Amino acid sequence: MSGPVVLAFCVWMLLTSDFSWINGGIGLIAAVLVSLLQPYRFSLVQFLKLVFLIILNLPRAIAETFLMVLAPHRQERYQERRLKHPDDPWAAFVEIFIITFTPFSLVVQAESRGRTRLHIISRKGPS
Repeated sequence: MSGPVVLAFCVWMLLTSDFSWINGGIGLIAAVLVSLLQPYRFSLVQFLKLVFLIILNLPRAIAETFLMVLAPHRQERYQERRLKHPDDPWAAFVEIFIITFTPFSLVVQAESRGRTRLHIISRKGPS
């Protein structure tokens, strides 16, 4: 099974919230059809690395979520950052996804020349 099939199947199951055998079969067929349309292929190993990165960043994301709710931010800024691997679409996707996964930072623009524009909030600064 390839990475796009697993990703599409997981998204199907999460969006439908129906974990029956029939829905699983329909989801698997849909995942295979969707993965055939994708111009870029990624492997199951790459997908599992993404899941591992999500698990590693989950405590940080939860902590930032609670901080955002309990203590509002005072400062907002925009910052440009260069992608580590701008030529690899999967590496760029993973980097942008992990940045956006944490609530204090958000990628608002990804440019074709390998740079991203981030919206970052923090509690530092004037009240």
